[in-house]
Amino acid sequence: MLANPDTLVSVWIHRSDGYQIPWGDWRKSVFYHYGYVPYTMIDATIQSSSGMFQTHINQRLAVPTDVTLSLGATEIDAGSVMVSAEVCVEPTGTTTAMNLHILDVLDYLPTSPTWYRNCARQGFQLGTITVAPGTCVGVQQPVVFGSDSLARPADIKIAGFVEEPLDIGPGEVYQAAMISWPLAATEHPLYSNGLESGTIDGWSQVAP
Repeated sequence: MLANPDTLVSVWIHRSDGYQIPWGDWRKSVFYHYGYVPYTMIDATIQSSSGMFQTHINQRLAVPTDVTLSLGATEIDAGSVMVSAEVCVEPTGTTTAMNLHILDVLDYLPTSPTWYRNCARQGFQLGTITVAPGTCVGVQQPVVFGSDSLARPADIKIAGFVEEPLDIGPGEVYQAAMISWPLAATEHPLYSNGLESGTIDGWSQVAP
């Protein structure tokens, strides 16, 4: 994460330790169909190990993609946001069918041991979209944050990725993105000094 801050989206999926979620259980046991933990998957295609992380990351970064993904969020109420994902294919690209996933992430969870980062709290499979060259498809997903996230909103993140429309991996991940708090909107300004309710008096406008 530190070595690739602008090119790597990293999310921890926990299993059987009190931090597991249904999406993570499906991802591990059905999509990746591995019977042990921990393990690390890079772009859903390479099972990597600690001594090979950077090598495999560089290997995947060298693979070109014509898919772009942008994320944004607007506040619904004091504890939830509407996440907007825009998936595009460059004009010189090819028509691509892909599955879209959105993740609600809380950084620095669990707090002990302290090296855990970007813990997935909720995952949403948003189905298959097909995007033609030079066009975009927009998808929205409401996210209601849990009490652990609301207790420290500065550590909230939203992640997303699009991949081959397969039921079982490995499957090519075409693009990924992550946004951190404050969660700026892609098309509309977000007023935020936290997850307050009521008026926007005293709030700061976060530029989209």
